[in-house]
Amino acid sequence: MRRSKLAVATASGAALTLGASLIAGCAVSTKDTSDGDIIKVVAQAGGPGESLKAAAEEYTKQGLGNVSVDLFDYDGVRERTILGFNSGRDSYDVFDVAYEWMPEYIDAGYLRPMDEDIEQRADVIDLDDFVPAYVDWATVDGTQYVLPWFGAVYMLYYRTDLLEEAGVDVPTTWEEYVDAARTLQEATGVTGTTLIGKRDDPLMCEFWSIAWSFGADIWDGSQSTVDSPETLEALELWKNVLSYAPQDALSADWPAAAAAFSEGKTAMMINFSDTTDAILADGVEIADKVGFALLPAGPTGVSTPNLGGHGLGISSASDKAEEAMDFIAWATSAEQQEVGLDHGGSTNRISLLEDPVLQERFPYYAAALENYRQAVYFPVTADWVDWEAAIAPSLSEGMAGTTPTADAVSAAGTNLSKLIVKE
Repeated sequence: MRRSKLAVATASGAALTLGASLIAGCAVSTKDTSDGDIIKVVAQAGGPGESLKAAAEEYTKQGLGNVSVDLFDYDGVRERTILGFNSGRDSYDVFDVAYEWMPEYIDAGYLRPMDEDIEQRADVIDLDDFVPAYVDWATVDGTQYVLPWFGAVYMLYYRTDLLEEAGVDVPTTWEEYVDAARTLQEATGVTGTTLIGKRDDPLMCEFWSIAWSFGADIWDGSQSTVDSPETLEALELWKNVLSYAPQDALSADWPAAAAAFSEGKTAMMINFSDTTDAILADGVEIADKVGFALLPAGPTGVSTPNLGGHGLGISSASDKAEEAMDFIAWATSAEQQEVGLDHGGSTNRISLLEDPVLQERFPYYAAALENYRQAVYFPVTADWVDWEAAIAPSLSEGMAGTTPTADAVSAAGTNLSKLIVKE
C-alpha cells in the first residue's frame, strides 16, 4: 500500500516520521454513541487530523451539529472507508480522501458528487479561494467529488548562511541547482543537497517535480509518454545531482531528507512544504538560517512542483449528506482553517497563504504559494500505485548506474505501456 507523502517531525528535527505513521493503527474518536444523528468522519491521524477533531468538537459545542471523528493511519483510513461502505456496518458519512484514492472511490460509487452542494453553499465555501490545482484535481469528468482539506507542495529549501559563505545565488534553473550543489559542497564542506530516491512514491514525487519542467510527461490520456528525450534529459540531470547528495540518497524518503537538512548535513533540499514546521521548530539549530523559494525551472522555463493532498468527501450511502456537507463547508472555510493552524492543521486557502500576519508566523507561506500556483499532480487513475511500481524501478536503476539512463527510460516506458494495455 502506498504511504502518505505528508511528513511530520519532533521539535528536534532528528526523528522525522511519515504523517501516516504518527498514530499508526490507533483510532482517536470524538464519537458520542448516544446520538443516532451523529455525523461520522474518518480521517488520517496527525496534525491535520487533530485539527479536524478539534473543529468537530467546536462544531458540536456550538450546536451546529453532532460530529465524531475517527483517526487512523493512512492505510487504515482507506481500509475503514471501504469496509464500512461495503458492509454497511460502522460506515462513515464523511471520508478523508487521499487524491490518489479518488478514481477508485468514484469507480466503486463511494463518493457523492458535490457540484450542487458547493453551489448551494457558495458564499461559505468560496471555491475560488482554494489553490486552483486542488480544485482541478478533485474534479473528474467535469464533476467535483471532494473539497480540499490539507496538502503539501514541493519547494526549495536552502541554508542562507552557506549560500552566502559560498557566494552562491538561490538557483532558479536545474542547471544552476547542480552547479550550486557542487560549489556549496566544495566551498563549505557540507553535502550540497538532499536527494529523495526511495522507490516507489518518494522517487516518483521528486523526479517528476524535475521532469515535468523539461517537458516530459507520463501519459497523453491514452498511452505512455514516459519514453521520451525530455525524460532522458531530466534523468541525466538528476543523476548529476547524486554526486552532491548523501550516500544513502537512493534509499531516502521525505522524512530522511528533512532530517538530514534540519541536522545541518546538507546545504539545500527539495521536499514537500509540510516538513517546514519541524525544520523551524524550537531546538533546531539551523531554524533561523533557512530560506524558501520556488522550485527551479527546466528548459521549458517553468517550475513544476509535485502536489500532494487530501480532500473531504461525502459517502454516497450517507443518509445525512446535507448535514455532512454543511460540516465540510464549515471545517474547510478560511476562518476555520486559520483556527486549525493552532491545532496542527494546514491551509490551502490563497487568502491565508497571502496574509502578511500569517506569513510572519509561517515564513515559508509566500514561497509555498508560489509553488502551489505552479503545481502539477500525477495522472488521475485508479491504478496509479501500479503505474508507480511499473515506472520507478527502472528510473532507480538508471540513477544508480546499474542500467544506462537511456535504457532505464525506455524500460520505464515499456513497463507502463504493458500495464496500460493490460488494464
